[in-house]
Amino acid sequence: MSVITTPGTFVWLEATFAHEFPPAEGVAYMDQQGQMFMPDTVLARTGQPFHFRSSEDVLHNVRVIRSDKKPIFNVATPPFGSYMHTFDEPGLYNVTCDIHATMRGTVYVASTPYVGTADERGLPYLDLLHLIVHERKQEAGLTAGEAWRIVRERARLREHERAALDTYAGTLGLDDDFRAFIEELYPVLVAAMAEQHWDYSRPRWLHRQFGV
Repeated sequence: MSVITTPGTFVWLEATFAHEFPPAEGVAYMDQQGQMFMPDTVLARTGQPFHFRSSEDVLHNVRVIRSDKKPIFNVATPPFGSYMHTFDEPGLYNVTCDIHATMRGTVYVASTPYVGTADERGLPYLDLLHLIVHERKQEAGLTAGEAWRIVRERARLREHERAALDTYAGTLGLDDDFRAFIEELYPVLVAAMAEQHWDYSRPRWLHRQFGV
């Protein structure tokens, strides 16, 4: 059986008989960075700890409302603060920041581990690159610039990171020159995505975050 969906559609499989799935491993997260939610769409499991955090020096809040309009919580996230929550019910949850009205995110919580998003070609290369940079930054307490240089220089990439980038580039037919161009330009592209939310200049942000 085949099902036609549009890119970005949530897709999941449910058991037709009583079955208890093993609990999800690890913690799901959504960060506030550049006055955006990153990533802006997150898949999580019921009962899985979910970490809402801020990686910048401005005040935010996190308001979460289920798709049926039921309020879930509304908490402040001070600069570099965080809030942990566990979603007990499956469903679609809308995430916003009242202080910065253009900030929007989505959390889809599933009771099954067999869930994903339909996308003809997967993440844009920049988004995959950003995910790896961001994970390195969070795991080791690095600056954005330090994490970016690890990815850009490639020599210190971990095997699974290198495999993900190589496989994706091969699928899209991206040559090494184009990949190097995107990786070198990464700070400016991130800045361009967030520019409309800033109260300060792009050059100063780039210097603070990336040392360029």
